[in-house]
Amino acid sequence: MAETIESLGLQRDSLLQHYIAGQKMALALCRNNHTRSLYRAFIRWKKETRDREQHLLLQQLERTNVMIQDLMAHVNRLEGIYSNLVNENEELRQAAMDGIEIAKAVQDLTRERETLS
Repeated sequence: MAETIESLGLQRDSLLQHYIAGQKMALALCRNNHTRSLYRAFIRWKKETRDREQHLLLQQLERTNVMIQDLMAHVNRLEGIYSNLVNENEELRQAAMDGIEIAKAVQDLTRERETLS
């Protein structure tokens, strides 16, 4: 009987040690699952943050492209105005040169008239 009680005591001690080890393993598993969940959540958060930043930068890039296109259109309009002004300036210069030639001709005619009179 004493042997059986001693055997049962040893089995009880062994079962108790296994029970405690199982609880420790369960706690370790819970801690690992919790840590893994935190890491996954952090990685998801970082990905969402990065995606949001990329989306904002893409929107800013699109706005900048629209501004550049508007500026290019404005530059093209200014170049058209500039070329019109250059043409008008050339015409005015030519008209001024013609006016100078006419004035010289009038002066020559006036001198000839004075010499004839």
